[in-house]
Formats: sequence, C-alpha cells, structure tokens
Amino acid sequence: MNFIKVYLKEARFLKWYIAASLTIIILSYSVYALLEVDHVATLGSEDQLFEWLTAISFLIGSIVFAFLFLKRRNLFYFLFAALFFLGFGEEISWGQRVIGFKTPVAIQSHNVQKEFNLHNIELLNRENKEGEKKTGLSRLLEVNLLFKFFTIIVAVILPLAVFHSRRVAAFTTALKVPVPPITITLFFVVNWLIFKIILEYYLPSGEIFQYYDTDTEIFEFVSAFIILVLSFYFYNKRQIIVPGKDLKQVI
Repeated sequence: MNFIKVYLKEARFLKWYIAASLTIIILSYSVYALLEVDHVATLGSEDQLFEWLTAISFLIGSIVFAFLFLKRRNLFYFLFAALFFLGFGEEISWGQRVIGFKTPVAIQSHNVQKEFNLHNIELLNRENKEGEKKTGLSRLLEVNLLFKFFTIIVAVILPLAVFHSRRVAAFTTALKVPVPPITITLFFVVNWLIFKIILEYYLPSGEIFQYYDTDTEIFEFVSAFIILVLSFYFYNKRQIIVPGKDLKQVI
C-alpha cells in the first residue's frame, strides 16, 4: 500500500472530523462574501461573535483534554488542558469586560491595550505601546508567533515525522506523546493560507478593517475550532490510540 492510499484511508476513517473542520472554515470566511463591510467589522470586534466562539472552543477543548488526563493519566493531556484553558481566559481577558473589574496598575502600565491579560503585555504582544508592529528578534516572545510555531511543530511536523521516521516514532512512543492525525491538522495550514490570501488580496482598504482586524479573529477562531475537533478525536478514539504512534499504523 503506497503512502497516498494510507493517507486516504485515514481521511475516510476521520471523515466526520474533516467535514466539521472544512464546514467551519467555509462558513467563517464566507462572511466576507455574504455581509456588508461594517457588519463583518462588527463580528470581529471585542466581545463579538468570533472572539466568543474562539474562547468557547478553547474552553470546551480544555475540558475534554482534562477528562482525557483523568482517564489516561497522560501528562501531555494535562498540559494541553492547561494551555487551552489559558487560551480561553486570555481571549476574553479573564472576563474583565463581562465582570467589569479594573486592570491593576502594575499590569496596566505594561499592557498595550491596558487589559487584564498576558498576551497584550508589550513584551509578548505583536505591537509596542506606540502601536508599531515589532520586527526581527523583538518578535521571539510574541504569543501569536509562538502559537503558530506550536501548531506547526506539534500538528504538522510531528505527525509527518512519526509516520515516516522509525526513530521519531520510537521516541514519541517512549514518551507517550499524543500524535494528532495529519488529515485533520493540515487544516491549520489551510486556515493560514486562506487568512493570508484574504489579508493580501481581498480586504478593502480603510480604517474599519485596520481597527477591528476581523481577519485575525476569524483565523484565531478556526484554529481554536480545529483544536476542539482534535480534542474530540482523542477522546472518541482513545480506545484505539496508542500514545506515540500515528493513527495510520493502527487502523
């Protein structure tokens, strides 16, 4: 059986997870074609649809991984649960605008948006206090950039390496690393490509898009939703998943 047939077999096995990811990508980005500019901008603003969908996706994914940790006692599931719960809290500034509490002075003085969160602290944000985008080495601790590196390494490079390299497979098996299926995680790449295409070639010029960054909010939501899909994959398929092995090796 050649590699293409093996990947197609995995895709058929995971068809409902793939369908869910593809559907959300189409529905999310179609707002640019279906809605007026000001409506699209509103959907991407603070405390609006896409921000809350991102937060809810992170929260549910975190809960599912927490249940997985309790059932399998795999430390990686605990780390995923903690990481995605952090993503949930950070996305809504830990409920600051819902509850209405003020940002402590010690945090406010270092936070680009003067909010109660970590990712907007100047050291971790993509912009400085003057609103200028960072360049070069100053971006090394940028949270959004680190998240992209995390998804590329864990969700794309890892599953490809595990399936095509015996040494990597032996290493991940020894550590009991949960290996995500590439036929789902490739949607991280699809999401990034669509985001870049829309950003470079589709968005109209004007302050309204520069201010609301709807494209970024949609990109973040789709990424969070794919993580949610992966959490359900690991939970529903936990009986056949061998920690450290690629799914294609057991189906």
